[in-house]
Amino acid sequence: MKFADFILAHDGDDLAQLALARSRFAAEVDLAGFGGADGAGTGTSGFDLALTTLEVRRKLRDKVPEWYALPSLVYPLRVSGEQCSSTVTARYKAAVAAGAPSETASAPAPCTDGGVLVHGSPDLVLPCTDEVPPVHGNLRLADLTGGLGVDTWAFAQVFGEVLYNEMRPELAAAAEHNFRELGLTNVRVRNCTLVPGSSVIPGSDRVSSLIPGSDPGSPEASVSQILDGFRPDVLFLDPARRASDGRKVFRLEDCQPDVLQLLPELLAACPHVLLKLSPMADITLVCKQLGRVKEVHVVAADGECKELLLLLERDYDGPYSTTIFEDGAIMEIPGQARDEGNGAATQIPGQARNDEGGARDEGNGAATQIPGQAGNDEGGARDEGNGAATQIPGQAGNDEGGARDEVSFVMADFDRPSFLFEPGKAMMKAGAFEVPGQYGLEKLGKHTHLYVGAEVPAELKPFGKTFRILEVVPLNNRSVKAIGPKYPKADVTARNIPLTSDQLRAKLGVRSGGDVHIFGLHSDALHSNLLLVVQRA
Repeated sequence: MKFADFILAHDGDDLAQLALARSRFAAEVDLAGFGGADGAGTGTSGFDLALTTLEVRRKLRDKVPEWYALPSLVYPLRVSGEQCSSTVTARYKAAVAAGAPSETASAPAPCTDGGVLVHGSPDLVLPCTDEVPPVHGNLRLADLTGGLGVDTWAFAQVFGEVLYNEMRPELAAAAEHNFRELGLTNVRVRNCTLVPGSSVIPGSDRVSSLIPGSDPGSPEASVSQILDGFRPDVLFLDPARRASDGRKVFRLEDCQPDVLQLLPELLAACPHVLLKLSPMADITLVCKQLGRVKEVHVVAADGECKELLLLLERDYDGPYSTTIFEDGAIMEIPGQARDEGNGAATQIPGQARNDEGGARDEGNGAATQIPGQAGNDEGGARDEGNGAATQIPGQAGNDEGGARDEVSFVMADFDRPSFLFEPGKAMMKAGAFEVPGQYGLEKLGKHTHLYVGAEVPAELKPFGKTFRILEVVPLNNRSVKAIGPKYPKADVTARNIPLTSDQLRAKLGVRSGGDVHIFGLHSDALHSNLLLVVQRA
């Protein structure tokens, strides 16, 4: 049975049960024509490849549907399916790379419909990530850490010529086969281990058999030796973020290949280098380590920060711009100027440039004022922290005491905004703490990172969660006893208060779920802790 037919026949099978039936199905898998395998005596290896392919395909169903649609593609390593880019993030990466050599080509043109307005400007829309960006036939890119090849596939749809290099022989062989099945004719495949200043090697274009273990290993080569006359406009690297013992790593010096050690060779070979790094990497630190960083892109999808992209330019010596990409929407952090005229994004006015590129100092010495509320210490529960076991940490001890009902005070005197905005992880990673304020939202606390206002502008909504505010009360024992039974099913989040989210949930006695969210937070304006009950708008 042909490999693709076997995949389709068993696509919905229980893979554990299929593996137990090895003796029955092993001889059915035909690998003829794959990476030099002739099918003779390869039944077991072919069956293992089929099992791995079936498993990886399920991970790619929604992640890279274009690849899932082709049952003839092969995937020899399980981990590659977890680590590869999605279609959306790969195509965004390709658009960033294509815009890098601005002296020879402009950035991909924005689509005419279906885009997302950038900062409300009717003349600027985002490139459509569900469409293939325009091809720059005169440009070349070299992907020196090819992996499964999803990024290379996206690059090949934008660049005229692409070189793919991968150190794992089985992945390189699979990529050569898969690119052919995908109809790519502009990709060269090489199988070398990238090392600094290696000796000359023969046969750098050789790729091994698909059968794991059939090749003694890939030869070592330097940047120039892997390129071997190929003159790229952009070099791309995605250093492996797993140590030899399987641990996840994110520091540049712990990833392989070591980009810091290779950097002089990379910039000598090409004026533009695009790096994909772990979302856990410290942006300020890696930019200082690398130097020549022109652009930082924080890429997010489905509410999760997926990766960081750093674009380096050989002769660049200035501040770097920071751009957030989230599920097809794009925003440039104010004060991080990029080249004019590239049509990529606009800058919100009124911001000082942050040359260091790290998280901005959100505080200017004045507490953020909640709209309509005077900063009266009498208005909310004070942060006195008496340490009594029966009290909410940081709250005054006597709920019954005092001439004034604190709950009714807040509800009566608090000119309550209608909405709360919670920035997404990409905005937080990019240090875009001042951006919501530029759209008229008020920040509840310097370290709380929640914003309120009469409405949340449409330009901000793709980059976080918008909630309608239902109730605002001080955080104390009385309010906890009242709010918990009123909203028995709600998600709970603690921000900048002496309780964890789990502890606050336990005190409220609520179960997770439903459409209500309860935030326990500290308000700088009221100098107190509050409970905000909200509902997703």
